[in-house]
This record gives sequence, C-alpha cells and structure tokens, in this order.
Amino acid sequence: MKKLKALIAVLLVGVMALGLVACGGKTLEGTYSKKVLVGKESFSFDGDEFVMQSSIGLKLSGTYEIDDDKIILTFEDVDKIAKLFGSAAKEDEGKVELSFAENEDGSITIDGAKYEKE
Repeated sequence: MKKLKALIAVLLVGVMALGLVACGGKTLEGTYSKKVLVGKESFSFDGDEFVMQSSIGLKLSGTYEIDDDKIILTFEDVDKIAKLFGSAAKEDEGKVELSFAENEDGSITIDGAKYEKE
C-alpha cells in the first residue's frame, strides 16, 4: 500500500509539472524585419526577451509575452518609451500592448505591420 501511495504521489507531481509547462506562454525565436523608407526595422526574439531596432539607430530591449492576438512588450528604458508611446507607457511601467498575429508564411504581424523572418 505504501508503494502504491508513493507511485500515485510521483504521478501527481509529474502531472503538475506538465501542467506548468503547458501554461507557459508562447515564445518566438529569431529576427523578423520589415523595410521602411530608409533601411529596415526589426524585432529579434530570444526566449522571453526582445530587441527592437530601427535604421535610424533606435535600439530598445525588454521582455514580451504573447496573449492570443496581443503582444505585450515591457521595455527596459521606460523614459525613452514614454517619448515614443506617450505617458501611458510610462504610467504602465514600460508596458505596451499591441495587436499580434503569426501568419501562415512564417511572418508575424505586430500592430498591423508585417515582419518577415530573416
């Protein structure tokens, strides 16, 4: 009987661990870019971190999470983000919520703009 209880306990722990893994958010890997008037704009993703770069030298980084059809970017430099996205981003501690979609061709769409995977 003790062995059966131990086996059940081990199985329950395994099921709980599997549940935690399944609840983890979706992540992206690699760099996605789009052409702009002068050069390109890109997002590079690695785990739950991102780097956003533009051809005019703007480079911002932080963490992100995908929630269905939204991507929530949390920028490290809150003051710089407030200049770009307004005071609401500063009040929300650098968080910016944008529309998001993964497309069948492997590209992604963020806030209506399509980024191709490099």
